[in-house]
Amino acid sequence: MSRNQNGYLFVPVWPNNGGEKKLLRILRGDELWTEFLVPDSGASEGRPAWHAALPLQKYDEVRREDIAALGFGEMQMPGEASDRDPGQLCCRSEDDGVRAGCFVKDLPEEGAAPATSPRPAVHFTPSYGWMNDPNGLVFDGKVWHLFFQHNPMDIAWSNMTWGHAVSEDLVHFSWKGDVLLPDARGVMYSGCAVVNGQKLEDGVWRIFPELPEEALLFFYTSAGGISPGTASENSVFTQRAAFSVDGGETLVKIGDWEIPNLAKENRDPKVILHPESRGLIMALYLDADIYGLYRAEAGETDGPHFKLLQKIWIPQRIECPDFFPLTDPESGRVLWAFVSSNGHYQLGEFDGYVFKPVTGWKDLYANQIPFAAQSWSNAGGRVFSIAWLRSFNDGCTPWTGAMSLVREFTLARKEDGPYIRQHFVLEDRLAEGYGLPKDVERRKLPDGAVEVTDTFGGNRIVERLSADGSTLDVESTLPVFPYPVYVEGKTH
Repeated sequence: MSRNQNGYLFVPVWPNNGGEKKLLRILRGDELWTEFLVPDSGASEGRPAWHAALPLQKYDEVRREDIAALGFGEMQMPGEASDRDPGQLCCRSEDDGVRAGCFVKDLPEEGAAPATSPRPAVHFTPSYGWMNDPNGLVFDGKVWHLFFQHNPMDIAWSNMTWGHAVSEDLVHFSWKGDVLLPDARGVMYSGCAVVNGQKLEDGVWRIFPELPEEALLFFYTSAGGISPGTASENSVFTQRAAFSVDGGETLVKIGDWEIPNLAKENRDPKVILHPESRGLIMALYLDADIYGLYRAEAGETDGPHFKLLQKIWIPQRIECPDFFPLTDPESGRVLWAFVSSNGHYQLGEFDGYVFKPVTGWKDLYANQIPFAAQSWSNAGGRVFSIAWLRSFNDGCTPWTGAMSLVREFTLARKEDGPYIRQHFVLEDRLAEGYGLPKDVERRKLPDGAVEVTDTFGGNRIVERLSADGSTLDVESTLPVFPYPVYVEGKTH
């Protein structure tokens, strides 16, 4: 985990996988800092399974007019010991066991560690808790950041928080802890990341002028109204922003920037620059099969103002859109891919204002285990993607959920037209002399398909790419989480 100069609040967790929950509300003075629905401590005896470590940031949220006055030097979180006053925190809960079990320490190692269990070697899993969709994928020039949906308080879905991991090779990822916590507006749903300084022909456009060029920006959904009894139970879904000036270690919410509610559960913004037209483009899931493309004009000096370009209908495909360009290696023609959470995609031309399909709908996956894939920004023109594998908990681990292998996407062509070709990054590492970790096997099948098997304990995850790279097939001995359930145009 990361080291945080202001310390960590450790919360004891007795996971009960969907059993009774009680609200833990944590205040700083009279203001709500964060809140979680925590498993009832009375359901278990003895020591908690783990302590969830919540970072005590000096700045959780700022207004844009206050950003420059803060001074970025003092916002560097890792470093010297803090002069914080732990007494500023107040924990309130109906569960005496949870409330009494909370404590503050300066270093993450000082908290009780979760029980060890076999883990896959090349499929990232969190240290503890539930994990689903990848979020905020960005390369900062040094490491590849993987943020993700995380519930640090149970092995079941709830309390959506952003967890964080990093990689130097896109094969191994290291857990860094939690960075974006629920607040009075809602829980932290999916989103994306970009570098604040976007290069244009006539210079560099800073999306938020108050921030340095190298700052990382995060666009995410604040999901209100889904957690009864919490401070956000009467809120709505909005799109919001955060930033980091310390390489993703600390995310600070921009409190006075938002995109108001556009539809009931509009969510999962994916933002990308279209330099030719000098526009910042956002793909967003709206509601009931409908996605939207939005645009903000480069050069805006008071933050991006996204306006609707067009709506895209994808029958029975929901949430977590991805949108990125690919270049034909033979003709140099650029086609854009619009991808839904289920891997259903369409290639088309995009001029910064209108997406015009040139293919029918195609599928990246042979089944529905891979879900909600996202691509990294700032990747030097290459497209690297990772998906959540909808694996469930087998009852023997303190974690739920795993990420797929990272794949690189390129544009290829068949007789019926262009398609996305997928290629395991692990394959490139093997060609560079990288040795396979223990219990990981790579095989080339008789039909030309490539298969990677990751065995851990009595379980395994198998990923198989067809010979032409058009289709990914995933098998797992872990139970598959039945999500999303799609009934009559609604997600349940």
